[in-house]
Amino acid sequence: MSTAHSSCIFLQQDRFIQRFYSGSLERRKQLVDQFVQQAVGGTEEKIREVEEKNREVEESLNQLMEQYIYTEYSAEVSEFC
Repeated sequence: MSTAHSSCIFLQQDRFIQRFYSGSLERRKQLVDQFVQQAVGGTEEKIREVEEKNREVEESLNQLMEQYIYTEYSAEVSEFC
């Protein structure tokens, strides 16, 4: 087998390996991108859920404060009016 022929075979093998690993890396990159997008979407959803819960808690606190003020000071207010 000539040196040129051997070099050609090795070059073809190298190209095949490069294409194989390139495709494999691209598939892995796509999977990682997909996982990141899913994680980001899940995180954004959790943030929205927490913000909604915070709004509900704030509303409940405001209602409790109003009830407390009304209960605590209703006698004074009725005397004043």
